[in-house]
Amino acid sequence: SAAPATECWETATFNTESCTWEVTGDQATEPTTECYETATFNNDTCIWEVTGEQSAAPATECYETATFNNDTCSWEVTGEQSAAPTTECYETATFNNDTCSWDVTGEQSAAPATECWETATFNNDTCSWEVTGEQATEPTTECYETATFNNDTCLWEVTGEQAAEPTTECYETATFNTESCAWDVTGEQATEPATECWETATFNNDTCLWDVTGEQATEPTTECYETATFNNDTCSWVVTGTQSAAPNTECYETATFNNDTCIWEVTGEQSAAPATECWETATFNTESCTWDVTGEQATEPATECWETATFNDSTCSWVVTGEQAAAPNTECWETATFSNDTCSWVVTGTQ
Repeated sequence: SAAPATECWETATFNTESCTWEVTGDQATEPTTECYETATFNNDTCIWEVTGEQSAAPATECYETATFNNDTCSWEVTGEQSAAPTTECYETATFNNDTCSWDVTGEQSAAPATECWETATFNNDTCSWEVTGEQATEPTTECYETATFNNDTCLWEVTGEQAAEPTTECYETATFNTESCAWDVTGEQATEPATECWETATFNNDTCLWDVTGEQATEPTTECYETATFNNDTCSWVVTGTQSAAPNTECYETATFNNDTCIWEVTGEQSAAPATECWETATFNTESCTWDVTGEQATEPATECWETATFNDSTCSWVVTGEQAAAPNTECWETATFSNDTCSWVVTGTQ
């Protein structure tokens, strides 16, 4: 018989013993819902569908709290703003919604900088500082004195002393000038005497006279090609004469100056050319001062497997020797082929 109609949660199974259809399965229990939700059974998907959303929480101030009431199924708002604080004349209270508290801004202006003889007092009525007091009168001073007000002691301090009488030379006199507030020194030293370039005139304060000292420098030792002459302008000996230029030499030669004969002597010999192979050439290199050997042996020629290449130093060339073995006699159905790998004849073909 045909299977019976079933709900989406039911299953029909045929029982071969009772020869009937058996229907099993229960509908899922309806889910628990919030006050704002509705549960509806969907026969297509065979599940309960819950619809409905809680209303959005209302906008609140920072000091308010919104709580959802499941009994009335609505939001309840509670809380109050705190009272504004008491402020000074220079302060302003503003409610800060971010920190949810009153911000007090404004500062008492800094007390003005005062001199030591002044006093600053804040006036709450005018909301400003009042400064009172006067500095003491500056005292009279000498030309070399300075009156400076000391803010630490709140007094005038007089500093400065008459400059010490200057040290004078034996020919000078020092007198204090109250108008310029300085010592005036008068008197002149006797004129320095004329001297030779190697002499020095030094004033002697003990005798109050000029002392002349110094001697002409000793004539310098010279080389065989030099002459020494005294120059009064530079006050020194001038040595003239030049050693003759060293002669051009080969790289293997050395030039040495002989002070006895006052001439250059050249010594040294070129090294002997090296032994070479028949394919090489020896050339003397004046830059490195050595023999350069150039030339390469000719490349060994390619040979067949039965050949041997030998280099002949007499002819300076490669000599190839050896011959291929003669092909073997074959039957009419055979073919003889030479194998380069085995270096022998290979006979193929069958009768």
